[in-house]
Amino acid sequence: MLRLRRYDLKLAFKPGKYLIVADTLSRAFDRSVKKSNTEEEIKAHVDMIRQNAHVSDPMWEKIATHPKDDEELKDVLNAVHFGWESDHAQSLKPYYHFRGDITEIDGVLEKGPKVIIPKTLQGDMLKKIHEGHLGVEKCQSTSR
Repeated sequence: MLRLRRYDLKLAFKPGKYLIVADTLSRAFDRSVKKSNTEEEIKAHVDMIRQNAHVSDPMWEKIATHPKDDEELKDVLNAVHFGWESDHAQSLKPYYHFRGDITEIDGVLEKGPKVIIPKTLQGDMLKKIHEGHLGVEKCQSTSR
């Protein structure tokens, strides 16, 4: 209401029978359109993200269980669920500037399409990346 005070508005009642266009449009809706099931859409979106993440199911499970052991990721998970505070913990500092991009899917934290790997698994992931001896550029593109 306070924002509207700066305008000089004049309101007048107009009966519905004189609002021909508005009345016509309100009655002309498409009855064939079905209501969307938000839960099904979310599940389909989650499945699509999991498929595009290029993470095997056993590795996905391993990544999903490790944040419970990693204090830093536990803090990030809490922040994703309950909100990011302006006076955030020191452990959240590396994640704070892209906090809007972090999501949680089935216990796995992701930054956009990229999976956030817990510190305890980062060594294993580096070994897997280096297994093929593909060179620096190929290893970096694989890790991304």
